[in-house]
Amino acid sequence: MNRYILLLLCTLLSSNSFAINWDKMPNISFGTEVGFKSLSVIEKNSKNAELAKMSKGLTIVPSVVISSNAKYIWEDDNWGYHVQVKGGWYTMDKQTIDEQSEDLGTQIKGISIYAVPVGYYHFNKKVVDNWTYKLGLGAGLGWVSLDGDTKITKTNHTLTGEMVSIDNTGFGTAMGIYFEANYKNHSVVLQNYAPQISDNHFFYQQHNIVVAYRYQIEKQWFKDVFEKKFFKN
Repeated sequence: MNRYILLLLCTLLSSNSFAINWDKMPNISFGTEVGFKSLSVIEKNSKNAELAKMSKGLTIVPSVVISSNAKYIWEDDNWGYHVQVKGGWYTMDKQTIDEQSEDLGTQIKGISIYAVPVGYYHFNKKVVDNWTYKLGLGAGLGWVSLDGDTKITKTNHTLTGEMVSIDNTGFGTAMGIYFEANYKNHSVVLQNYAPQISDNHFFYQQHNIVVAYRYQIEKQWFKDVFEKKFFKN
């Protein structure tokens, strides 16, 4: 059976009827981002009191971002949108007390993936060979998995000083601001998307402020690699 499937795929790839619209392919960007990540543990049914706050501090990590092609409401207009998909894993091992970072022996590991439609105004959209800018807002859906523990640090609370175990996975909203400066394939991005999830007792609100440099790979490169791989003469 596997031999016949492979034969069918080879036949399709070598035929003229098989075609990929490379212009509609999502954009793929690689780069490096500098960010600050934190997680607020917020009690439900108590005026959203923050009971504890975990943090990671300043981090520098590589990043890969997939985004759709930009669409504009009107062809000659500067108002546009795209959808951005991004994710990552992280460990937070510090707690914030009175604006100071403290090591209380606690740790939370997490994974987050989100897809966010971003609406923006595109400044200098028609300018060629110069910097252009996008400023807007994003709101979408994120998936988060959290595992670890934290200590309740809010003063004058019945749970103050107690350890809380966290093992929660779920979907939540991801909202934030978006700024992007582009020059050809290069871009500098500022964003703060962070999904929020909850359980029976707490909200878990992430804060993820990121400044990133990204380089968008030319779609022609993917086309050339694909054709060399499957359409060798």
